[in-house]
Amino acid sequence: MSRVAYYQAERLEDGAIHGFVEMCSELVANDAARSLNTTIMRNAARNMGRASGSRASPAGGTPARGA
Repeated sequence: MSRVAYYQAERLEDGAIHGFVEMCSELVANDAARSLNTTIMRNAARNMGRASGSRASPAGGTPARGA
């Protein structure tokens, strides 16, 4: 990451403002996606134990027994 930051700083000094802004927005988007993925994976791991007892019942309420 630090190499990318140095490279972009050099581009900014050379006057490549558009490229600098484009790279910064790409880094922010990647960081946001990584954070979202981490949150989703953490929530999925948390909910793994809960999944077996929280199924929705079929339409019509109580399922039929011993038909």
